[in-house]
Amino acid sequence: MNIIIIIIIIIIIIIIIITIFIISISTTTTIIIIIIVVVIVIVAIIMIIIKIIITVIISSSNFLETLRAHDDNV
Repeated sequence: MNIIIIIIIIIIIIIIIITIFIISISTTTTIIIIIIVVVIVIVAIIMIIIKIIITVIISSSNFLETLRAHDDNV
């Protein structure tokens, strides 16, 4: 979990650096390239978040099932 948070922070820092770069050199091609990169990064972050949510849901449902099984045994 911590590794993913660190990765997201690094990505955010990279985006900030890229935006500063856009402001300093604002040619159309660099803007287009940077927009593409930002979109890819955002999609990657969304996918990571979805993956985290899915793993949390799976682990919590497994946890609930083990609790239910334990109740049946008692």
